[in-house]
Amino acid sequence: MNRQTLLNLAILVTVGFITIAGFRTIVSFQSSFEFEPGPIEGLRTIAGGKVSAGFSPLVGISANSDARLGEVPENLCYALYRKKFWTSDLGVPVASFSDYNCPYCRIQTMELAELSANSSTQFVITWHELALLGEMSELAARAALAADRQGAYVAFQKKLMTSALLPTPAYLQEIASSIGIDGKRLLSDMQDPQILAVLQSTKDLSKHLQFIGTPELVIGRTVILGYMTIDRIEELIELEAGLGVPEFCQT
Repeated sequence: MNRQTLLNLAILVTVGFITIAGFRTIVSFQSSFEFEPGPIEGLRTIAGGKVSAGFSPLVGISANSDARLGEVPENLCYALYRKKFWTSDLGVPVASFSDYNCPYCRIQTMELAELSANSSTQFVITWHELALLGEMSELAARAALAADRQGAYVAFQKKLMTSALLPTPAYLQEIASSIGIDGKRLLSDMQDPQILAVLQSTKDLSKHLQFIGTPELVIGRTVILGYMTIDRIEELIELEAGLGVPEFCQT
């Protein structure tokens, strides 16, 4: 690495981010966040870093295009956090959007789970299945939602995130058996139109949020596009805790 390259790198680190292989990655010692207006009223955005992109949610949509997004969910709080209203005693609401085929999602999911167990700041995670990376992603997402009907979403999610993804019926039944739930019921529930509707509503919401891949997060009123280091996520959770309940979640 020559002297000029080192100088350029030093300048990038000083201003708080490094761009590597086309990705903008925020580093842990950046002194403050920089926010931009969010894609939906009441939200703001901060760039994250690396994503596993499966599609562009705005492809084909322009000022002159006939393609249109549907309406923004009437109750954004419920769409993101599964509660019509939020109260400060619950802590900070966090919505995580991930795909089981996404390597950054696997890292971030495990980091969030560990942070949730050890952080001094109270927060609640709502997990969203955003299956963008093909048929295997879709099957795994449906299986996770089916496991949720047996009260085993987190256990099933952990198994999928920490093993090779082979969502065949036999594989899914094996996972179900390993965590003590009914594998035959799991496969049956995966075919339920209501589960397909949940996946579609998540995809629709992701388009309004202008997600370009996974992982993506919404923390309180702040949208994070891409993977962000866990220390920065914790800083943002603490910042949101100080701001109180997002306006769109207040009664």
